[in-house]
Amino acid sequence: MDDKPMRLGSLESPHGAVYMWENREQKIRVDAEIQETTFKLNMGFLTPEIQDIILALCRSKQNKLDRLIDRIGIPNKFKELFKIDQKAKVQQYCRELTVHEIELDFVIHNCSQLGFTYHYKFPIYVPEHLKTNDSDFENPQNGKPPKFIKKYNARLVAGQEKRIHVHLFENGSQWHFFYGTYQDMQSDNNHWENGSHIHYLNHLWSNYSKEQVWESFDKRNVEISGSVHIRFEKIQYPPPNIPW
Repeated sequence: MDDKPMRLGSLESPHGAVYMWENREQKIRVDAEIQETTFKLNMGFLTPEIQDIILALCRSKQNKLDRLIDRIGIPNKFKELFKIDQKAKVQQYCRELTVHEIELDFVIHNCSQLGFTYHYKFPIYVPEHLKTNDSDFENPQNGKPPKFIKKYNARLVAGQEKRIHVHLFENGSQWHFFYGTYQDMQSDNNHWENGSHIHYLNHLWSNYSKEQVWESFDKRNVEISGSVHIRFEKIQYPPPNIPW
């Protein structure tokens, strides 16, 4: 597993950078790189020894957060969902369900408390003409933004890139999929009438096997029908008050 997060741009450039991470270690590395850049800009230097100290502090901060999340456990709404044993009742339950991004993180972190194992995949499908190269990150002399920003906007904002988040929880014969694209999770110009959402299906969908669903995300056009929509609230800054 690659511990290096994806970065578009540079923190030291006027246009900044955009980070994307897929796992805990990458998240720590993002935090450390931001702290390193801040230190370097403020102090004028950065040594390998200081980098090691910053990384250790970021890792300690994440460990404290992990212990807090352990104590929080799994939100009751997920416990109830995982217990339902009829497809029609799952569909009915999900019509009224709203999931916050942080709550899904809690399930990912704590799913072993219910005997589940977690798997994920985050495939990205980018048109050839929007793939970036080294020259796209060079700062042009005319003061215009680097090319990567234009490509990034076309890929994500204009929806020409397809980025799918897939989360699988399994325990024996039971399996639960939550998935969605970047566009699914946006509040504006959403194809679903209720706005931001994720998709859900589980072992009660007898027309699919776990392997079929998992492999269906290996191509841009996902051929899954009949999943249910669940309202989805992304993390906001500052975060809202959420009753756990």
